[in-house]
Amino acid sequence: MAGGGKHTWRSTGVPPKGEPTGGGGLGAGGAGTGGGDACDIRFETILNSVDLPAVQGVSRGNKLDVEIVNENGVERLVTKLNGIFIGVISHPKTLDLIACIGAGNQYVAFVVEKQGNLCRVRIERPAL
Repeated sequence: MAGGGKHTWRSTGVPPKGEPTGGGGLGAGGAGTGGGDACDIRFETILNSVDLPAVQGVSRGNKLDVEIVNENGVERLVTKLNGIFIGVISHPKTLDLIACIGAGNQYVAFVVEKQGNLCRVRIERPAL
């Protein structure tokens, strides 16, 4: 952002309380709830840049850890199973998730479909 413009939650990395980040969309990948909790985010996506040998060990129903990694100054969301890299989360809500993780939220990725090297996951906060 050039100049002394207004800081938004995207520039500060922390969404304000009560600002909805999810829409009501149910189409391609779904979205968050759109309610009062900006970090109540859920969606499905196909993992990108999967590690071919590692993804072979993943099965439908597996719960993968979601972590932020910093590669050359760029934050990315990755999934891991027992500490082993599986794939990268790429979705329009990725920046929202990074901000919410930075604010102390945790997320998991449940494998909902696995065909060959294709791995579709559902991202959500774990149940308490």
